Amino acid sequence: MKISIIAPCRNERAYIDGFIAGVLAQQGVPGTVELLIADGCSDDGTRELIAAWSSRDPRVILIDNPERTTPFGLNHAIR
Repeated sequence: MKISIIAPCRNERAYIDGFIAGVLAQQGVPGTVELLIADGCSDDGTRELIAAWSSRDPRVILIDNPERTTPFGLNHAIR
């Protein structure tokens, strides 16, 4: 069974590294957690940090959320 954690965000540069590290540090069966981050067109470097994590760890998945709001971000990630 795979567990998907969905996190819509926008301009969270100060917090995104700690959030991702915390999620990935959770104990469980390896390979069962994926972190879907729906970025709402961040312009503070958040998107680049998520992309860097994604390139190093396949559990981190960057999803575009051009509408920028939480409901749209959740829907993009669920799809």
